[in-house]
Amino acid sequence: MWNREGQELGNYRLLKRIGKGGFGQVYVAEHLYLQTPAAVKLLLDDIEDAQLESFRAAFLQEGRRIAALKHPHILRVIDFNIEKSTPYLVMEYAAHGTLLDRHPGGERVATDLILNYVRQIAEALAYAHQTRLIHRDVKPANVLLDEQDTLLLSDFGIATVAHHTSSRRTGTYAGTAAYTAPEQLQGKPVPASDQYALAIMVYEWICGERPYLGSSVEVIGQHLSAPIPSLRQHDAEISPALEAVVQQALAKDPTQRFATVLDFADALGSALHPSEARRSFPQTQVSDQFRASHQEDGSGTNCSTVAPQLPLVYEQPGGRINALAWSPNGKYLAAGGEAPSLHLWNPLTGQIEKVLSGHLQQITAVSWSVDSRFVATASQDKTVRVWNIASGQAFRCYTGHAASVNGIAWSPDGTRLASASSDWSVHIWEVETGRVVQRYEGHDGPVSGLAWSPYGGLIASASWDKTVHVWEVATGTQTCCYKAHEARVRAVLWSIDGTLVASGGDDHAIHVWEASTGKRVCCYTENTSPVTAIAWSLDGVLIASAALDQTLQIWEARSGQQRQTFRDQPLYDVAWSPSASPTRLLAGASDRVKIWSIAE
Repeated sequence: MWNREGQELGNYRLLKRIGKGGFGQVYVAEHLYLQTPAAVKLLLDDIEDAQLESFRAAFLQEGRRIAALKHPHILRVIDFNIEKSTPYLVMEYAAHGTLLDRHPGGERVATDLILNYVRQIAEALAYAHQTRLIHRDVKPANVLLDEQDTLLLSDFGIATVAHHTSSRRTGTYAGTAAYTAPEQLQGKPVPASDQYALAIMVYEWICGERPYLGSSVEVIGQHLSAPIPSLRQHDAEISPALEAVVQQALAKDPTQRFATVLDFADALGSALHPSEARRSFPQTQVSDQFRASHQEDGSGTNCSTVAPQLPLVYEQPGGRINALAWSPNGKYLAAGGEAPSLHLWNPLTGQIEKVLSGHLQQITAVSWSVDSRFVATASQDKTVRVWNIASGQAFRCYTGHAASVNGIAWSPDGTRLASASSDWSVHIWEVETGRVVQRYEGHDGPVSGLAWSPYGGLIASASWDKTVHVWEVATGTQTCCYKAHEARVRAVLWSIDGTLVASGGDDHAIHVWEASTGKRVCCYTENTSPVTAIAWSLDGVLIASAALDQTLQIWEARSGQQRQTFRDQPLYDVAWSPSASPTRLLAGASDRVKIWSIAE
């Protein structure tokens, strides 16, 4: 199949080829009229006239099944058709590449990150299996990452579609040799075939190479008859429990594997963290630990003696946590994410006190009023909701944005909210009436976050355009533009005295700089992946930074000297507890809330 860059297909112009494989080519494309990006996959070579009608029927039937899949970890198919004998699918464009790009062959992956990946992929596969659809080609190159680094499984059914034509010509099977289960190689795929492929990925990530090596013919023969080489021969530190889980998922007989792919994911989690159940700590245990280690000392300051290696863990229903906030009075931990509901936790008991539901898509940000009576939530559904904590009801729904709302902040006097959006704007509006009092449209890209200065006169807003703007609330006039970041800026925050701004993003760095001049004070570069969130301690001395490299790091704001580092799953938000001294920290991971003790 030749390169078709610059050509038009349906309503799309093919801009750049980004992938080529046995089943076709993938292009970054742009809608001719909407000018929105997409990924277009061209399947196979042009279909011969004699085969066109039979293939069209099979392709359209399979295309309808694929397009009907709607799951947070499945790449959405927007359109599909056959034009001039060329079958193609139009899919969402995932800007951060694939897991193969992220972890090239031969690279070992941290076990907690493996577990995070497996849970997301397993959820997508389990959903597909419930619809009686087998993927048939699970491999790192078919797992994509979106702007938030959420995993999206792609190419559902494409192996099946391609097989209708390619098998008649070449006798090949549907799938990729390195990851294909024995029964699938024999033309009898079952849902457990996808589990086998996922287990091959786990094996590869754990030890740095796949179990079977050689030519395609040699690898196929090994899948059919050769035993799986022991993981422990690569690394003697690998536990027998982990070895047993992977070996079971790679059983030659599919009936000897785990009953479902989710069971495999659960067993993997238990093997990697034998001291934790799937729901981490039972709530009674969390409560006892918390009470024992956070007793009042009579001065109004909580004394914490929780060991860092034993953080308190609260499980969050509904998937990954994107947004966290501790109420100023310390009564609640608010957590929102992939589930479109906000959960309010009691930090003394680990119990969910309230669930605030109303958004249609995932929650992206949460912010408390200074008196703890109200909490605001932003969502990908383009709205901001303001909730009355006493009643549990939303009394205001702001609908003025044209795209996802990515950040929110209360004014210090509690009368206004500022909201940042992917529509490239920041809106300031009255909480009581919903009336817009200011719009800022100075960025050249989506606005990913914002922060209100402690004294209320300025706002700092961060953007995909690699800048942070400081501007006057009253006039919308820009006073400073910080341009030192080399990639998208995700997080921005003011120091407690309003003189400094900290900002972090996809360039793996956190910059601390003077708000009035843009002069850099400190640059912290210890993270090895995008920084997702930052938080300033109440005394203004320390900064906590969360990142996708599975670390939460504590460091001195002015010197950049590192104080503490905690390792966990990829973290998406972080917040200090409302204590007089920085003794506790609230951090969010993929599907749980953790509280660490921070050394004085």
